[in-house]
Amino acid sequence: MINLFKSISRTEWRFLLILSLGVMALISLPYLYGYFSSPSGYVYDGIGSLSPADNPIYYSYINQIKSGQYLIKDLFTSENQTWGMFNAFWFLAGTFAKVFNLPAPLAFHLLRVILTPFFVLVAYLFIALFFSEIKYRKLATLLLLFSAGLGAYFVGPINILIDVASKRGYWTPNDIWIPESIAFLSLYKTPHFIASWIFMILILLLMYWAWAKDKISYVVGAGLLALVYFNFHPFYIPMIFGTLSLYLFALWLKANRILWQKSFYLILFGLICAPSIFYHSWLLRAEPILASRAWQNVTLAPPLIFIIIGYGFLWLLGFWGIKKLWQEKKFDDKFILLGCWLAVSLFLVVLPWQFQSRNTQGLHLPLAIFSVLGLVWFKDWLQYHGYDKKFSFWLGSKFLLVLTFIVALSMSLVFNVARDLYYFRVQPPEVAEYFYLKKDNLAAIKFLNQINDSRAVIAHPANGLFIPVFSHHPVYFAHGIETIDFSSKWLWLVWFFEDNNHWARKYQFLKQNNIGYIFCSDSERNIGDFSPTNGQFFKEIYSQSGVKIFQVQ
Repeated sequence: MINLFKSISRTEWRFLLILSLGVMALISLPYLYGYFSSPSGYVYDGIGSLSPADNPIYYSYINQIKSGQYLIKDLFTSENQTWGMFNAFWFLAGTFAKVFNLPAPLAFHLLRVILTPFFVLVAYLFIALFFSEIKYRKLATLLLLFSAGLGAYFVGPINILIDVASKRGYWTPNDIWIPESIAFLSLYKTPHFIASWIFMILILLLMYWAWAKDKISYVVGAGLLALVYFNFHPFYIPMIFGTLSLYLFALWLKANRILWQKSFYLILFGLICAPSIFYHSWLLRAEPILASRAWQNVTLAPPLIFIIIGYGFLWLLGFWGIKKLWQEKKFDDKFILLGCWLAVSLFLVVLPWQFQSRNTQGLHLPLAIFSVLGLVWFKDWLQYHGYDKKFSFWLGSKFLLVLTFIVALSMSLVFNVARDLYYFRVQPPEVAEYFYLKKDNLAAIKFLNQINDSRAVIAHPANGLFIPVFSHHPVYFAHGIETIDFSSKWLWLVWFFEDNNHWARKYQFLKQNNIGYIFCSDSERNIGDFSPTNGQFFKEIYSQSGVKIFQVQ
């Protein structure tokens, strides 16, 4: 491990510094543009087009820790919860916000920027394991950071031909909508995805060195990292153990015997990180609300054809690289580990279970490394057939090579960033409510924060997503995964706001669902004509600029 650090030259460190600064700027500028494009009477909420409803969940976690709590609760559902969850990453994120007195959205995005150079360094160290030549290390890093698939070219035709919203798993290439599947999109989206990449890479790297050098200290290091990792991202327990187990089995086959010491290392690794696994198992049994949320946390991947499109030419180059290694008998232990990582990740993506899309995170880095070998093979093939001279005008032009890289490998990244810039610039009504929050609504939400009452608030999801962020109140309905019985609650919410009838029945409905406050703004009035006037059941406690809050008596 130390030798990897020593193998990095001063030129490489300079390259990593410049690259990190460039990436930090690229992942920050669209959000800054969104902030400075805020229309009059609105504030920017720090959200982009990638899974926009998820950001308020993370902001809520940060603010719960910032307010002095240690266990975070699901505030996007109205049911009472006995137990909260300790999440190591969001605890540190909330502590960061508390120490520097930062608003949750700002702390969230600053953490993305701060973690980016650490990701670049860790990824480069992992890549250095496979390449001794600096040019190949740099190429693999550039591929990882700036490559994606061909989704940008297919998203238009797919939306015309297929009703993607009606399909389970959302039938669109992963490089358009699954941020953890593409390194740049992870950096662009959320800091805990970046941390997830860092932990995943370091764990596999340390376990490789533990087995290669017979050093138990590396096992302990990997186990401690997994102890933290599985606490805040337990989705990747199968990927980590699957990859390490398959790799160990491959070493058995290679040695033609059971390697007892290496097997003990894997057992020791499992024992060290086991408390996090047991903690989640206990929590799901102890807290029914968290268990219900876990069951409805279904994150399906699109069909395999869209995963193939979503990595595009990386599949072709990657399999060329694997073929080259096999033919030249250079498939040594480190490449076996990389192949196991890729194979297990792909298996978990197509396996019929609820966390398919999460496991796309394990595809990009192995494909990028194998793709470098594929490019080397492609270069040799061009030279062998004399095509390098025939197309020397192209291959000798840096401008054309960069243009080819963007067109063939980066267009989906351009699409994602351009989509946000378009939304921030044009602000179409159908998406503007996700990106900008009315100041009048925000003032009303902050008023709720002054009320020492743990009862829930019923509101339109446009407001419901932010009430738990800027107040300590839970909400009845807001988010497809966080809100228990999401579909049925939406029907009840529409029934509640659609008219001024059935006062007694609506009052009983509020009491049964632990709802103490009714939030009324333009969003709620767009549902129906509900306007509480019956003082027997409701009391108006706030009225400013067309926004009203009623307290349930």
